[in-house]
Amino acid sequence: MYLSEDEQKLIAKILERDVKSLKPKYSPTKGFVYGFDSELGLELSQFLSLANSLVEKGFLQRKFYKKVPICPNCGSQRLLLTFVCPFCRSSNWSKGKAIQHLTSTCNYIGFESEFVDNVCPNCGQELKSARIDESGGTLSLPVDYRVYDVYYKCNSCERFFERPAVSALCLDCSTSSDFDNLNWIDLYTYEPSPTLQKLESALFLTTKIKSELVRRGYTVKESQLLGKSGLPHEFDIVAVKGDSRIAIDVSAESGKKQRDLLLSSYVKSQDIENTNYYFVSTDGLAPDEKKIAETFNIKSIESKNAKEILDKIEDD
Repeated sequence: MYLSEDEQKLIAKILERDVKSLKPKYSPTKGFVYGFDSELGLELSQFLSLANSLVEKGFLQRKFYKKVPICPNCGSQRLLLTFVCPFCRSSNWSKGKAIQHLTSTCNYIGFESEFVDNVCPNCGQELKSARIDESGGTLSLPVDYRVYDVYYKCNSCERFFERPAVSALCLDCSTSSDFDNLNWIDLYTYEPSPTLQKLESALFLTTKIKSELVRRGYTVKESQLLGKSGLPHEFDIVAVKGDSRIAIDVSAESGKKQRDLLLSSYVKSQDIENTNYYFVSTDGLAPDEKKIAETFNIKSIESKNAKEILDKIEDD
């Protein structure tokens, strides 16, 4: 399976440090970070794309952690949230218990302190209540008014509202955004999957092969080659020395997965020109896999030793 350079770097760091969990941590200067994102020179969005790609390829598992708002202009997490009047956007408001007088001639709403002796300050009528006797006491239920335990009043436009609106000021680009205009990112906790352990030997062998190639005078190139069909093909390694170009895939798989890799390698090898292709298996090929390689003339090498692999390639 093809892995980009950044994907290989991230996996290498996870394996080298025996990381059990990648969980975002909050930084006052940056927002949520994973640690490895800065080490790899990646922005958070790039790191998430990288990690999620490894999830899709089966090397990482993820669990939802948190949804985080970001600036719609610059993508920064550094937002100052303010709570404002939904009508005039002022942050000068008061909070308290409120009463709304509900009659055909009055719909006044105000804080409880305005209704002195249960009299509406707008129309002067007394609020009506119904008393119901129950075992243990008497209940007083409102008849022509409603009580709001928590309500808000704007001190600028003097209008009442159920809850403030949210406004976010970006501390990096100074963009001010309403709540509905914010962008959001989903953060996850990532953990290595069992498949990643299989990749470990193949990944480190790939790195060792590249180093051995360079030591022998090869130039390691981008691992994508354009086929005769016009389709691009990905390889674990592509290297050039003079007029000679080689492409290598390294497999740590077995059984059906390795058979599938062999068959896909045949398609790639037939579509590329002026390139010697080699399929390296770290754990060896089963008899049926060897038969596939022989039938389709796939040059296979069974080894975990980079020097031995390059010796066989150069002796070919």
